[in-house]
Amino acid sequence: MLKEVDNISCGRKLITTLYVVLLSWAIISAYFYNQHYINLKTYDVINGKITLEDATLFVKQVTMEQYKSNIWPFYGDDIWYYDVALELPDKLVTPFIKLCYFYSLPYEFNDNIAVLKVKGIMTYDSLSKLDPFDIYQMYIYGHKTNYGKNIGYTHRGNDNIYLFHVEGEGVATDIKTLGLIIDNKHGDREQVLSLEPKWETKTYNTLQERPPEYKFDPRESVFKTFRPFENGNADKLQEFVLPKLRGDFPWARIKHDYWESNHTGHFTYMKEYQGFNDVFMYTILFSERNDSQTDNTAKQPVTDIAEQKVYLIDTGEAWRIIDIGPVKELSH
Repeated sequence: MLKEVDNISCGRKLITTLYVVLLSWAIISAYFYNQHYINLKTYDVINGKITLEDATLFVKQVTMEQYKSNIWPFYGDDIWYYDVALELPDKLVTPFIKLCYFYSLPYEFNDNIAVLKVKGIMTYDSLSKLDPFDIYQMYIYGHKTNYGKNIGYTHRGNDNIYLFHVEGEGVATDIKTLGLIIDNKHGDREQVLSLEPKWETKTYNTLQERPPEYKFDPRESVFKTFRPFENGNADKLQEFVLPKLRGDFPWARIKHDYWESNHTGHFTYMKEYQGFNDVFMYTILFSERNDSQTDNTAKQPVTDIAEQKVYLIDTGEAWRIIDIGPVKELSH
């Protein structure tokens, strides 16, 4: 009888211990999960166009970040678990890094100062191969303080547009007005854009979704139209076309067999097209691979066989298509 009582008592202790362990694990996991939440303040700029001698600048957005990233998943040379991961079998490396990243403190938060970023699109008019940011210097100014001129940008292939951001550090979170200062390479003042941000705040859990660096990227809008193009789906495509042009839009031009080919493309900024200002033309290049020499796709030569032009404008709320040109076969 005493033995049965001891067994029951031991079982209860085991269950209690297991319960405490699971509860502790759940609390710890919830704590670390919450460490991956960030708040991003954004302000969408209206009428942020600036005309320069060799370029046109479209300031699209200002963001305020009250956090600093300590580590990024899959990036970092001095993080201990990367060294450990190198010793693991290949199939365990990614799950191990993800697990370690989850149970980490990826951000430092600050209630009083922030990182401010002014973001936009620069279109470069000159035929020179110079980097436009070698010609123009931009920095953020406010409260009689120069907050910095760290510039980052993205430029793809043959595009003549650059997605950029100017970053200022140590900015007071209660800032009311700021200026984007633009100087030429000689240090002469070109333009000053004054801004009074009205912030909107969105919360992200970066384990699931990260805030886009350039949410106004016209390339993303073009990519969303590719599937309706490929399927010849005029009904689905209508939502991407400027409403007042939907009735006369050349829908038949989207129906062709070249969509079965590989396709890439590039952007060109046009100051005017068919009565619209600030038009961005995306040239879709259709190509085919020559597989006669090798089965290795990476080594197969690619030939452009046709192109088609899509014309877009930014309405302030979204990019909208205003026209699509006919398919033009390329000689090869």
